[in-house]
Amino acid sequence: MQLNPSTNKVTTLHVPELEDKTIRSITEDKNGNIWIGTDNSIIVKWSRGANSFTQIVYATDIKFEPEWVLRILPGYENDLWVATTGAGLLRIDLATDKIAEQFLPDNNKQSIGSYYVVDIVALNPATYAIATESGIDLFDWRKKTFSHISEQDGMPSTGIYSMMKDERDNLWFTSVDGLSKIHLPDKRIKKFGARDGITAEDFQTEADYKYANVARLKNTVIVFGNPRGFVSFNPASLNETSVPAD
Repeated sequence: MQLNPSTNKVTTLHVPELEDKTIRSITEDKNGNIWIGTDNSIIVKWSRGANSFTQIVYATDIKFEPEWVLRILPGYENDLWVATTGAGLLRIDLATDKIAEQFLPDNNKQSIGSYYVVDIVALNPATYAIATESGIDLFDWRKKTFSHISEQDGMPSTGIYSMMKDERDNLWFTSVDGLSKIHLPDKRIKKFGARDGITAEDFQTEADYKYANVARLKNTVIVFGNPRGFVSFNPASLNETSVPAD
């Protein structure tokens, strides 16, 4: 659907390039073009200048094609980062509109932690937080290395669903165990649950898949979706500073 903000009129568009698949992610790149990801590996670009849709073709050197495309995030180097289930992390070069890199787990401990990536957050121009089924990876994209925050560090054992960074260097995330935050400078983790007013601690919103449901409002309020609705809070109003014991 296309909304005209001047008239509040909604127009339904049929886009053959989407092949009638469900849209799971959508973002705007720095050139004003719209990128769309679906639940069947399809990535489509809408070019603003040409007002046309183009389906991205996977190169033959891509080892695995995605099942779902859950997040498309504009990068800092004329690129896009793509979170997928089954195909790890992808980088699209906006100069060519082609997938330039694919990051998959291997025997190297500095590789990405899982084939299933559900969310991406830019922490700074050099580092991204990558949410996977095995925890959160801190990705130095210049060095192409991943450091892992896992169950041993206090992470939930069943994977992460969605993330959002606040203005106090905290990374908030949801999982089957509720709402938590990592204080990034020291990687200390604090969990919030029923006693803190979280009515549904399991934030998984579909039976078979985990995917991101999160937004940050203009007043810095963060909103996470869950099966009963959503949880909203202002991180600046939470004075909780205690952390779990080592």
